Amino acid sequence: MILRCIEEYSVKETAEILGVSESKVKVNTHRALKLVKEMMDDTEEGGFLNEWARG
Repeated sequence: MILRCIEEYSVKETAEILGVSESKVKVNTHRALKLVKEMMDDTEEGGFLNEWARG
């Protein structure tokens, strides 16, 4: 996520850095974004992120 979304490396660059296939980078990025979205949705309902933020 950091390489793709924050550092803005391409899929190819990220794959080379991590030593994995481009497909693996795409799948992992998709899964991570889905998880973040779910966590954000939970926040609105007082879920995981809300509990985590309270400590």
